Amino acid sequence: MNAPTKLEAFASDPNWMSFAKALMSALETPEAYNFVDGNQLLAAVALLRGVDASSLRNPLAAVSWMKTHVPEALEAENDGIAMTGVLLLSQISFYDNKLAASLATKFFGGELSRTQIREALKGIREKKGGRGILAHERVRQAVAFEAAVAAFLNNNPDVLELGSGISITEGTRSSRVPVDFAVLRNGKPIAAIEVKSYRQKRHQRYLLETLGMAALAAREHSKTVLVLPESWGSSVDLMTKLIEDLKIADVKIAIFKDGDGVGNPGEFHYVFGSW
Repeated sequence: MNAPTKLEAFASDPNWMSFAKALMSALETPEAYNFVDGNQLLAAVALLRGVDASSLRNPLAAVSWMKTHVPEALEAENDGIAMTGVLLLSQISFYDNKLAASLATKFFGGELSRTQIREALKGIREKKGGRGILAHERVRQAVAFEAAVAAFLNNNPDVLELGSGISITEGTRSSRVPVDFAVLRNGKPIAAIEVKSYRQKRHQRYLLETLGMAALAAREHSKTVLVLPESWGSSVDLMTKLIEDLKIADVKIAIFKDGDGVGNPGEFHYVFGSW
């Protein structure tokens, strides 16, 4: 399939910010570029740039974070800003939004290097771990899993089965019913996304609390997608039974398996629920 001229135009853009902004916009309307869905468009752009489609998740994730946290820096499109530094800031924001905002001002102002941002991330991880290596590793896994889900869904919004023209943004923790991510169409929320990570103990009370929050999020956002890792195993079966027994509506459960960063971008599939 020959890529449309306008696709080639932004696919060859050396500025990672303007490229990712154009790609994000194109993914909202792949049909405008003669593609059936976003996956086809991503594959075509990756081919034009000579990279794996999975590698495009990084600039998309970086620009998505900048759009929410530092829109003025995104508007400037300074290609001298290191994308890896932005991704490090996005990880810090999962731990401490105020710290990330403070560091971002200095980073985008040229006062801090990537190395210094990386050290800041290391420090906040150790501080938030609290109980030592095991706690630190749990937090690291949770943050990494949530970030991987966000990157995958931004790159592959079609898998959500919520129609075209959608975008995914970080949820607002200060809202009445806080959620991890919100799905928007024309700037208005149409669904919530809640991500639960690896967890050794998943007793029924915790599962009920998780479903309760998902149900509340569905009332605020019309629908909730609850994303779980494969490791939850039999707990997924128990949750589906609880949803049926408690007659919880508008909540779908999905399993996400992260990619290998080489050729496999990850896997997402629903295991229970319908709209």
